[in-house]
Amino acid sequence: MKIMFRSAVSIVLATAIAMTPYSVNARSSTKVLPEGTRIYLKLDQMVSGKRGEAEAGDLVRCSVWRDVSLQGVLLVKAGTAATCKVESVKHANIAGIKGKIVIGALDTTTADGQKLQLTGGYNKEGKSRMAMTISLGVIVFLPLIFITGSAAELPEGAVIDAYSGPDIPVVVQGEVASVPVINIGGVGVDYSAEAVLDDFMVPGAKPEVFKIRVIKDGAPPSKLFIDNVNGKSIQSIPLEIIDSNTRDGVSTSMATISIKTLSKQFQKGINRFEVSFIEGGEKKSSEVILNIQM
Repeated sequence: MKIMFRSAVSIVLATAIAMTPYSVNARSSTKVLPEGTRIYLKLDQMVSGKRGEAEAGDLVRCSVWRDVSLQGVLLVKAGTAATCKVESVKHANIAGIKGKIVIGALDTTTADGQKLQLTGGYNKEGKSRMAMTISLGVIVFLPLIFITGSAAELPEGAVIDAYSGPDIPVVVQGEVASVPVINIGGVGVDYSAEAVLDDFMVPGAKPEVFKIRVIKDGAPPSKLFIDNVNGKSIQSIPLEIIDSNTRDGVSTSMATISIKTLSKQFQKGINRFEVSFIEGGEKKSSEVILNIQM
């Protein structure tokens, strides 16, 4: 009996040792959230630059729009409350002078409950009627005092971008510390779409189309379309594929879509849309995010 008992203990120990590399280590560890990490915030209230509404110094309710992760570890959770502040307001004025509002990001909270300082925010100008004012003032001598520019406004749900403050160590729980993490990103491209903004960087340029670069495994898609903007389904808008090539089993395509056509679906603030195609009866989509001043 004594020998049998020892054998059983040996088996149990051997099993425990074999399983150790694959068991979850519940010990906590820290990950540093680097300064300057982009954090998207969603406004939880409308902000209006009309007279008698938003004023400089007013706090604005907002929340984190998307999870902020580093190497697969969640550091700031989507939905976490955040705070912004109206930095300045310029009211719409006589003679068609447009309004302007600046919203600054202040802070939010990390996954372990620490206060996280934020920078950045949004600078929004209302639509100017200056040209119309000058034209009317010169041609028909209309009193300018009766024509005003529009106030700057941002609706509830608008997305703005901010950046994290100084490096901050975030305590994370439940990492599998004994299993090495292997990053194979980039080995398989699968499918991605991104906006090519070079044309917008040229001084004085006024591009009429967005250029979208699409990269995928295998042959290039024969058709590309957009049927979802800011999380809402829309009537499908086709893209024009202007160039395609394949190298080492990976295809790269360049497509365009009219800015005027797509912008009809945009809202104030940051916008996102899905570039999709159908392959083998399955729809594949990749999201593109653009920070557009409207």
